[in-house]
Amino acid sequence: TLSLHDALPILASYQLDLALTQIDGPAEVEWGQTVTYTLHVHNNSTLPTLASSWEDVLYMSSDNVLSSTDQLIQQVSHATVLEAGEDYTVDMRVTIPYGASATSYLIAITDYNSENVDININNNVAMKTLTINPVPTPDLTISEVEVLDDIVAGQAARVAYKVTNVGEVNI
Repeated sequence: TLSLHDALPILASYQLDLALTQIDGPAEVEWGQTVTYTLHVHNNSTLPTLASSWEDVLYMSSDNVLSSTDQLIQQVSHATVLEAGEDYTVDMRVTIPYGASATSYLIAITDYNSENVDININNNVAMKTLTINPVPTPDLTISEVEVLDDIVAGQAARVAYKVTNVGEVNI
C-alpha cells in the first residue's frame, strides 16, 4: 500500500528520439546480386530507449514512397537498450530480386513497430536510390515438334522437339 509520503515515479514526458542517419552500401547493383547494406541508428535524446528490443526493416520500392506493394527484403531485431547519445549499426544482407525496376529505392525504418515512444518518427526512416542492372538470361525456345507414336487416349506417346537458347547467356 502507498502512503502520502511514498514517492511515485511519474513519466510525464519522455523525449526519446531515435534517428536512422544513413544507409551504406552499393548504389549500383544487378538482379540476383547479394549485397550488404548497413543502417546507422543514433539515439538523439538525453535518455536511454524505453524498449530493450525493436525491429529494423528494409523494403525495396519502385518509387520513393512506402506502400503495401513494396517488398520487405530484410528484418533484424535489435535486442539491447540504446543509451543516450549512442549509436549502433545493423548489417542487412539482401539479394536483389530479379525483375526489380531499373531505378528502385531502399527504404529503411528503425523501431518499425514503435516499441519506443519516439517524439520524431520522421527521422526513423532513411532511403537510398538504387540503379539496378538486369543480368543477361537464357531464353529457351522449342521448335520442330514431332509426334513419334500414334496417339491413343490414356497412353504415353513419344514426342521429339528441338530446344534452342536465343538468349544472351549460354547454359
